[in-house]
Amino acid sequence: MKRFRVFYGGLAGLAAACALGAWFAPVEAGWLAFPWVSIGAGLRVLSLSGSVGNVAACGLYALLCLLPAGIALRDIRHRWPLVGFSAVLGPALYFLINPGLLAQRMGGLPQEVVVAMLGQLIWAVALACAVWLLLGALHRRSLNTSSLLHGMQIGLCLLDGAFVVSVFGVGVLDLRGQIAAVRQANTMLDNTAFGTLNPTALFLVCGWLVQSLPALLNLGIVHGLLQLVKLAQADRFAPGMAQAAAHCGTLAGGAAAVDVTVQAVFLAVQLCAAGQLHQLNSGLHIALLPVLFAVSALLFSRWLAEGCALREENEGFI
Repeated sequence: MKRFRVFYGGLAGLAAACALGAWFAPVEAGWLAFPWVSIGAGLRVLSLSGSVGNVAACGLYALLCLLPAGIALRDIRHRWPLVGFSAVLGPALYFLINPGLLAQRMGGLPQEVVVAMLGQLIWAVALACAVWLLLGALHRRSLNTSSLLHGMQIGLCLLDGAFVVSVFGVGVLDLRGQIAAVRQANTMLDNTAFGTLNPTALFLVCGWLVQSLPALLNLGIVHGLLQLVKLAQADRFAPGMAQAAAHCGTLAGGAAAVDVTVQAVFLAVQLCAAGQLHQLNSGLHIALLPVLFAVSALLFSRWLAEGCALREENEGFI
């Protein structure tokens, strides 16, 4: 239980950091540069704050760039991709701190284009390093049940982190871009009762919440899966396994039902208020993955229940 509290406390901190970074990140750079552009902008502001801030910014820059290489030194033979990531992160983060330097060398390209390219490069190298490390780990270790369950736990934790970043990082940055675009396209509106952009901004925020709802609900589903994996590590045929799997299926089915219902209600309310809005959100996504996951979890729970019953029957014969 203590580990779960620490883990979800870390997720809350990650959500706050992503929201703060997305709020101050340049909207023009897009989500490809997040969170690297926020880190670069923060280090630039810290460096320009004074001599003490400059020293602190240099120290943080060195720490961020050398941290992957420092982790690799513990097992350089198997973690060598992290050294390559540090080699790419250093120059890329330097140009994110000073984007004008690289823009001048690239024929005067806009800074937002340069920043987006740098962010895409960092993410591509990070993904390549993750794939190399995963393939190396699978090649070295035997794929027994214990290692697979441990890897599943790590994967579910990373999935939770991805959900948080997609909602509070990429989602908030996209919301800021939509609000900025509406304001730029309607700069000549009078400040009258129905001429302000407040209703449009309110519905944009509500649309962001509706679009983020599946990811937020998936946090609960992943929590149920983590509990299921924890039980499986203790005893794969424990009687509580079938109930835990059925609970995951119920959560997934409920998440899908809530998602489509909230979308229908939002579109209906938006249609009623369409005359006061300057931008409409007409997107509709069907939550097929939660539904398929619910069916899979329910079938898995039935299989576990039959396995537990068969084991008890065999023990009775013995």
